[in-house]
Amino acid sequence: MGEIFLQSEKTRRTTIYQFYLSLLEKYGKPEEFWRKWRKEKKTRQDREKIVLGAILTQRTNWKNVEMALNNLKNAKVISFKDIYCLGKKRLTLLIKPSGFYKQKAERIHRFCKFIVKNYETLEKFFKQDLATCREELLKLSGIGPETADSILLYAGQKPIFVIDEYTRRFVKKHKISNNLSYNYLQDLFQKNLPKNIKIYQDFHALIVLEGKQKIPKMRNEKKILELEKIREEVKNIADRTGKPIDKNIRETVVMFEANGLSTSSSCEGHIEKGLVVPYMEVSTPNEPEERFINQNKIFEKVAKKYNITPEQVKTSKINEAYWEAMKECSRNEETEEYKNWKEKNKKLMQKAAKLLEEFYKERQVELNIKLQIDETADSFRIHNGGEDYNPIIETEQKFSEKEKKIRSEKLKKYRAEMEVFTKFLKDRYFERPN
Repeated sequence: MGEIFLQSEKTRRTTIYQFYLSLLEKYGKPEEFWRKWRKEKKTRQDREKIVLGAILTQRTNWKNVEMALNNLKNAKVISFKDIYCLGKKRLTLLIKPSGFYKQKAERIHRFCKFIVKNYETLEKFFKQDLATCREELLKLSGIGPETADSILLYAGQKPIFVIDEYTRRFVKKHKISNNLSYNYLQDLFQKNLPKNIKIYQDFHALIVLEGKQKIPKMRNEKKILELEKIREEVKNIADRTGKPIDKNIRETVVMFEANGLSTSSSCEGHIEKGLVVPYMEVSTPNEPEERFINQNKIFEKVAKKYNITPEQVKTSKINEAYWEAMKECSRNEETEEYKNWKEKNKKLMQKAAKLLEEFYKERQVELNIKLQIDETADSFRIHNGGEDYNPIIETEQKFSEKEKKIRSEKLKKYRAEMEVFTKFLKDRYFERPN
């Protein structure tokens, strides 16, 4: 029953449009912060505040967002240029009330840098057509479809409908469709509404208002919607080179996150090069910037010596520089913040160990197929592969066709076990009380 059953001769008479009219009659025009987001004539500051709000509201409520925005205002950080010049460390402290503040600081700083460097202002960016703006936003790490479309609709006054958790719940409750994917629902709403920015803005806001008040939750509905949200976020995660998460490990990342095991990196395993073993790296979010006391100063000193930036030292652009800096850093004590973070990692590893123990309670597999925990300096990995797991394998190593065939057979078995564990985590997720 994935097909919609809308009965319409003209756009204005469709079921979806009638829902809009009913909500409008019930609530009137959306007020509170929505009024500022919906107004037609916006100042530069209005637009920039909407963008910040769209990023800060990821995985939190609006009350926390307002606290973070007030911190920025009180610190007189009121423009993208201010944020770009501020630096990520200070920004992280100011937006702390919003949660996941380190990730959000990275995303906000990256966004501001993108606008300031390439367009100077949001107004110039929005002068491009909708498709171009959307494509460029989605290339930015941490900006998924929901966030991008919120920015385009409310800050850019572009005609695109936003799909969020409340929209999906609304669609399910009113039996509009069983297909809850982002692109499908967006296309569905846009085809069955007049192409009108104000209607898109008001309808989305009204659905949120309705959702916060009285849409009944069906069994597991909240968890299903949360999974969809995590999936959208995971799709948008990229590594330092801009590459997305490997396709064959993506659902595993989703289930780790859903079960409170925050991932910092992952690999699906490869035949042609690198590791033939899939792995998941887990660590507590918001790793402190400094592990050792005065670490940043030491990295700055070494960077000056090698004529590179401190960031390039940290990312091991020149291995010799990185190890020289780390050797000097390690003579100092670890910071209290880092010690606390490391302690949280230990608890996270204990949680993962219990899950693996439960998983293998009645499951017998070959030793090299069995998943295990491998602790690193500041995180841990869950992997299998036995002797095939070598985390320092040369990624440029070439393999013969015969070796590739052997690797292919091994990888199938290793991935299969990770997939069974993923299914186990999914079952655990839904069995856990709300």
